[in-house]
Amino acid sequence: IPRLQLTSLKSIDLSECGLNADAGSMLAELLQALPGLRTLSLARNYRLENAGVQAFANRLRDESHGHSLAELDLSCCSLAGEEGKVAVLAILQHLPELDTLAVSSNPGLGPYVAPLLEHVLCNTQISALSFASCGISANLRLDLASCRGPHLTSLDMSGNTGIGPLGLHSFTSQLPKMNLQRLNLADC
Repeated sequence: IPRLQLTSLKSIDLSECGLNADAGSMLAELLQALPGLRTLSLARNYRLENAGVQAFANRLRDESHGHSLAELDLSCCSLAGEEGKVAVLAILQHLPELDTLAVSSNPGLGPYVAPLLEHVLCNTQISALSFASCGISANLRLDLASCRGPHLTSLDMSGNTGIGPLGLHSFTSQLPKMNLQRLNLADC
């Protein structure tokens, strides 16, 4: 991306732009060039994958100043497995002002949603989170004992049909430990 002279730009939607893993470090450069950017959508860039998100996080780590990004959408970016979880955790570490995170429609994250959700609840200021259609099963168990008071007020877990009635019962029994105002469990 050429050097943009748009320092007042607050939002960029790069959804469905065909970004691949090589675009990861370029995305961090974009944040550096646009210090006022608050919203970045990378949704439906299926080829971004774990490697692209990890490259984004690595480049954020290497930057010398903080970023003011408040909303990030990584939906449908083919995040999966342990590597996908690590990439998302790295993003969270380097974007401390993040308030809204969407990682929906990354079904390969299913078994790794619990540790991601625990991290968000216990270690971030995120208030809105979406794990819709991430392949979550009925085995979702959270350990919130060490949380210092979660900030999460909106959680979207819709479209995770594998949760089923038993998983819903187990998950909803943990809700009193959260400060939720909006919960979407449609099609679970």
